Amino acid sequence: MIYFLYGEDDFSSTEKLNEIKDQFLNKNAQGSSLSVLDFDEGIDLDLRSVIRLEGLFSSNKLVMVKNIFKSGGIDTLRQTFDLFEEMNGVFDDKELAVVFWESENPKKNTKLFKMLEKNAKTHLFEKISGTKLSRWIQDRVEKMGGKISKDGLEKLISFVGDDLWKMSHEIEKLVSYKDGEEIAGGDVSELVSANITKDIFGAIDALGRRDKNTAIKMLHNQLESGDDPFYVLSMYVYQFRNLLKIGSFYFQGMRNNYEIARVAKLHPFVVQKGIQQLQGFSEMELKRIYKRLENLDYQAKTGHIDIVLGLDKFVAEI
Repeated sequence: MIYFLYGEDDFSSTEKLNEIKDQFLNKNAQGSSLSVLDFDEGIDLDLRSVIRLEGLFSSNKLVMVKNIFKSGGIDTLRQTFDLFEEMNGVFDDKELAVVFWESENPKKNTKLFKMLEKNAKTHLFEKISGTKLSRWIQDRVEKMGGKISKDGLEKLISFVGDDLWKMSHEIEKLVSYKDGEEIAGGDVSELVSANITKDIFGAIDALGRRDKNTAIKMLHNQLESGDDPFYVLSMYVYQFRNLLKIGSFYFQGMRNNYEIARVAKLHPFVVQKGIQQLQGFSEMELKRIYKRLENLDYQAKTGHIDIVLGLDKFVAEI
């Protein structure tokens, strides 16, 4: 059996990957083998040799192939496609399970992608937001034996956003703390690590008022408190991306929070906060700022600029 799991929601795809692994190992407690090939780690292994080698020692095999599209290279994709073309009946083989897992959306024009999409058990995990994110949180809380109020839900989304890895951790912490009682907004404020989000909101508010001194001070407070500079940058990117989404409708005359939330696929509470911040920016300014953030992200990750100096310059020059 061949599986193909991919998409931007790598939290849910990882859960599915672990589910497949657990089911396989429980079903094949004896005489089975498991291999993990993660191309993000720079491995230099031929999938053909892995499958054949394991066949000498066990009848049931599970091979997890991670990020082959993202980091495997053209030759590896071609060789893997050729291998599966040669293996007649591989997509129905009950003794062999191969799971292709991608942490993002791969290019769809390769032969391997088209083969997997057509023949494998394919699951696309799209990034969730808006009402889908709200439902996901409520379901997660209930599965862990808890309850959450509307205010608690809105605050949790405003503090954490759509990062499901962090969201799952915070939900687990809140449910354990409340021990069956309803999670309220005050509980979220008390327990969830929201300082970085608050500082980003405060800095953007200050930039909208053209109060650069306050914005720079808040940035320095974040960095001096030990917050990772790349995470701080990612939060600026996240907030201004949301402002651009909201602004694309708001600046065209749409004023209903819930209507904007529906079409922008954001939570109404996020839209409400975003509209408040939009008062200090024009649509052209937002596009210019977002472009600068993209350039800063690229330059920092490629070593062309120090991330801390880049953040400082970004805030000072808006």
